[in-house]
Amino acid sequence: MKTSLMILLGLVSYLATSALTTDEGIKAIDYENFATAKRIFSQLITQTPTDGRNYYYLGQAHNALGQFDSARIAYAAGALAEPKSIYNHIGLGRTYLDQKNAKKAKESFDLAQSLTSQKDILQYILMADAYSSGLHPNYQESINLLNKAISYTNKNADVYWQLGLAFEGSGKGGDAVSAYERAAELNPAMAKANTRAGMIWRLARNYNQSLTSFQKALDSDKNFPPAYREMAELYFYTGQFDKAKETYQRYLDLADKDDYTQFRYAQYLFLTKDYNGSLAILDELRTRIDVPIMYRLSAYSNYESGNYAKGLEQIETFFAKADTARVLPSDYEYYAKLLSKTGQDSLAIENYLQAIALDSTKFPFYNDIGGIYFQQKRYHEAAVAYQKKVDASRTDATLQDYFNVGKSAYFSKEFFVADTAFMNMSQLNKQWPISYFWRARVMTNLDNPDSVKGLAAPYYLQVIEKAMVDTNKYKKELMESYKYLGDINALNENYGVAMYYYNKYMLLDPANLEVPKTLESVKALYKNNSVSVTTLLKDENGLYLIPANINNAPVNFVFDPARSGMAVTEQTAGQFFASSANKNILVPDQVKISGRTVKNPAIKIEGNLIAQAVIGPDALNAFNIVFDYNTGSLLLR
Repeated sequence: MKTSLMILLGLVSYLATSALTTDEGIKAIDYENFATAKRIFSQLITQTPTDGRNYYYLGQAHNALGQFDSARIAYAAGALAEPKSIYNHIGLGRTYLDQKNAKKAKESFDLAQSLTSQKDILQYILMADAYSSGLHPNYQESINLLNKAISYTNKNADVYWQLGLAFEGSGKGGDAVSAYERAAELNPAMAKANTRAGMIWRLARNYNQSLTSFQKALDSDKNFPPAYREMAELYFYTGQFDKAKETYQRYLDLADKDDYTQFRYAQYLFLTKDYNGSLAILDELRTRIDVPIMYRLSAYSNYESGNYAKGLEQIETFFAKADTARVLPSDYEYYAKLLSKTGQDSLAIENYLQAIALDSTKFPFYNDIGGIYFQQKRYHEAAVAYQKKVDASRTDATLQDYFNVGKSAYFSKEFFVADTAFMNMSQLNKQWPISYFWRARVMTNLDNPDSVKGLAAPYYLQVIEKAMVDTNKYKKELMESYKYLGDINALNENYGVAMYYYNKYMLLDPANLEVPKTLESVKALYKNNSVSVTTLLKDENGLYLIPANINNAPVNFVFDPARSGMAVTEQTAGQFFASSANKNILVPDQVKISGRTVKNPAIKIEGNLIAQAVIGPDALNAFNIVFDYNTGSLLLR
């Protein structure tokens, strides 16, 4: 009985082995289970050594794993095993394309075409794949070949699959999706087509459409591993972390338990910011395999983990081992970041420029370049770099972009360039004080030091106006504005106005020792030029009373240095107006103080005032009156 059972088990094993087919091997490639595919095709070659297709697909599996020498050996063996098959002649053609030997590649392709008819669609599919998936892709040639195939028939799903890959490789995402959807329409079982479409939708941040495509892929083949892997990434991007973990585990369950799957898992961990987990897998993998992409991901992960010296070592190893055709813009980006972190800024700039040269959408790296130059106090170069960032996408330029240009140009003493940048800032946000503040600084430098005209004054006035929304936040800018306006008015003998601004400055910086001295000097000059001085009385709370008339009715304002304008309580407002169109604002015909009249001023109606009627230094300034803090008097010009 035991012997019979062993014979039966052996027979079952033999039948399972003998049942392996080329289609199963191709399916393993589609599943990205390349180790399984290699095992299947190696076994099929042993069983049927004259079938060239098995050699070709063995070579394809090797190529997918970056084992290019092994792929070349497989294609060459296949061409000898079945010389009249087009598969391996085209496979060898691909190896010549990888070697940049276009002449030998054409000879191989021509030989393949001589073995079949012009209308044989397969030749165009295989050659298109060779042009699209090699080390030096020529996507347009691939597209040309596939369009020729379509001229014979538009009913072949593999043609549209390859067309999708070619469009995707050339950056035509919309055309690629259309091709993939056509492939899935012609062959509903082609899960890989909907999976690729889902990946493109995900990159375009159309997450709902991406999920729909992945679900279509799994509806056609519930065991298709790449769909689970890519769907897991989608869930991660959309913050569905539990679903991401569960879905990725499903991928791991279906995928080969080999180094390729482990590497993909390391990539996923990098994506999820588990850099140490990614590094642990990569370090273990390098004990068995030594391929450039291992060093790439290790370098990236080490950078993100703050291991800059180790990351630099890894990225330099990657560049030493990698084919230049396989270098990505992100490789130069991380190389630049690692160089910058290890104090090699000049080399960092070179690598940022390399990244931009490879991919023009990487123009934001000009900000990194500008930052390095600015840190080195090479302000002109910084301004040029920042301006390139602006020029690359002017419609998307931000306040920070223009500020970077302006500040760099300012320190480079290129004041007209700086002024243009700060003007652009003010056009983007008319309420932001900082743009006017820096324009004011520019104007102080453009003004004639021998005959100061006060070019900065209008801009400092705008700073004051815009900064009132948050005087604490913009305290520094307000102090500089008040000081400048005090100085320029004193220079022009507008002593009352100068005192007003110096007093405003002192409210923000009462500990300052220099401004009070200047204020006293100006005050003496002011008194010499004043029409009169009005000494004020205090109320029972020790607050100074300023006699006034509102529409010829007497009222005592209390001086409130923290307020800019005038305000009264609702009760006081009722003494002057029976009613008001605006319940928050009074606009009397006139207000008089010490013989000075202001017509139609705005008086706010508020609660919680320190008195029934209050007035601040800004309002007094409108009367050309300044409050003298030391003597408690009004100084009139």
